[in-house]
This record gives sequence, structure tokens and C-alpha cells, in this order.
Amino acid sequence: MTDELLNERYALAIERIRQIPAEKSVPQPYRDFFAQMAQYLCKMDQIRSRIAEGYLKTASEEELAVFNREPYEDVIGERYETSYGNPAFAVRALGETHGRSLCCTGSWEMLLSGSMRTACWS
Repeated sequence: MTDELLNERYALAIERIRQIPAEKSVPQPYRDFFAQMAQYLCKMDQIRSRIAEGYLKTASEEELAVFNREPYEDVIGERYETSYGNPAFAVRALGETHGRSLCCTGSWEMLLSGSMRTACWS
């Protein structure tokens, strides 16, 4: 696959991910989870863009320290208590089965494969 095609597909995927927080097609409590995950992916895209623009070469050490913390803001300090990265919160919010699965990064394969679709939309 060419770089041009990869960039085009990436742009389409990110555009679709940006739409997820406004969607109402997924029932609660999953809607909030997917909206937050989409917002996180958008944040990662912003970080990717900043890196591509050369931010790492021009930023001060203090700026880089802040930049390095950005991906982890939702699991630092008091925020951890209401983060889907916290297994206890995820289980309270999403139930035992899905909360345990979705709080772990290894669950992305399951999400991407579509096996959660049946559980969350049925």
C-alpha cells in the first residue's frame, strides 16, 4: 500500500472516529465508553500531528514533560477513580464481563474484530 493511500485511509478513519462522541446509536452505558475512547484516539492523533510537525525538535524540556503526560491524563491522580482504565470503575460502569474486558488495552483486538458489537447492541 502506498503512503498516499495509507494517509487517505488514516484521514478517513480519524474523521469517522471524530463523529463517534456525537452518536446516539449505542445504548448507555457503552455510549459514554466509546465516546471517551474516541476522544482519546483524537488526542493521540493531535499528538501524532505535533510530532510530525517537528514539535519534539523545538520544544523545551518543560514542554516535553507536559507533552509526555498528555496521553495519561485520564489515569493520573483523582481522575483514575472515574477512568475506564481503572478496572473497578470499568466494572461498575459497564458490568463485570464488559468492564473487565474493556478496561484493558488488550481488549482492542476484540473491539476491532467486532465481537463486542453483538454484546453492546443487543
